[in-house]
Amino acid sequence: MIIVRKGKSGELDKIVKVANAAFEGIRFKGFDFKQVVPKVYDTDKDTSDMHFVAEDAMTKEIIAVAGHLINDLEIDGKAYKYSILGTLSTIPAEQKKGYMKKVIDAVDQECKDENLVFSMLVGDRKRYNYFNYEICGFRYEYVFSSKRYQDYYSADVRVSAYQPEDLDDVYKAYLDTQVLHLRDKEHFQISFKDPRKKLYTIRYKENIVGYFCTKADKILEFGLT
Repeated sequence: MIIVRKGKSGELDKIVKVANAAFEGIRFKGFDFKQVVPKVYDTDKDTSDMHFVAEDAMTKEIIAVAGHLINDLEIDGKAYKYSILGTLSTIPAEQKKGYMKKVIDAVDQECKDENLVFSMLVGDRKRYNYFNYEICGFRYEYVFSSKRYQDYYSADVRVSAYQPEDLDDVYKAYLDTQVLHLRDKEHFQISFKDPRKKLYTIRYKENIVGYFCTKADKILEFGLT
């Protein structure tokens, strides 16, 4: 029998273990939520109760998890509740058995109980439509052909593949161009370890002045000083 409940204090390591097991196979070997989302999973604060978990009632093993962070959005002086849903994970051996649907049903009920105006789930998986999540709010402004920038060069401007020795300059470009600095240098580098992502530097007269990250030839992140 599977029961779905809120996470309890002290369960964060178990929750992270489930999430890592589910994501390692689709991201990269050694993928660790403590590195990727340190403010939630590598912190002195116990965020276990921010999650819903599916637990085997007999073995007490957690087999699926979902993080559900509720925030306030202020519009014209009035606060509205919304949520961010993430870390949707089921251990590989128990996938495709409907456990994630049970977890998201619990999330939906919490959204109703808390009178949320919307819940946001970020991801590129079409199966999220099955849970009634709609694609909205995102638009790609630029789509590049890798053949166009792979060998591109001019007298002053050059685009080239990122090299480890570029980190300091690329991270400085990130700090100079992004409004919110949510990653330190270590976690900035980790965020590009996904083999499906490609990171490029933009140089002007040999000085790095920007960077961009692509996935399937679509730009995910861009910074230009």
